[in-house]
Amino acid sequence: ENSEAASMRSLHEKLLSPDRHRKDPEEVQRDYERKQELAKKKRQEMETQRQERLRDADAQRQQRLMLILEKRKTDKNTIDERLRKAEALYQQRLLERQQKAGKE
Repeated sequence: ENSEAASMRSLHEKLLSPDRHRKDPEEVQRDYERKQELAKKKRQEMETQRQERLRDADAQRQQRLMLILEKRKTDKNTIDERLRKAEALYQQRLLERQQKAGKE
């Protein structure tokens, strides 16, 4: 009988527990608004992170582009310098041949 009374008391406590009671409409509305606000903050945070990733990716792309352009400029300068040296050497040898031919 004690066990039966204890189980009845336990059942009674479960049924009267605050978790079993319906929330009033204001409380439901507050919970809904709180959840909506949290979701909005999370969306804003995710958008901020996305924008940051896009900015970082763009900065990296710009840096790679600058490196490529600098390499092209350096390569072009190197080629131009080699061509100037080759032309100067050609002119020098041509002049030497002309002088040698003139002496003969």
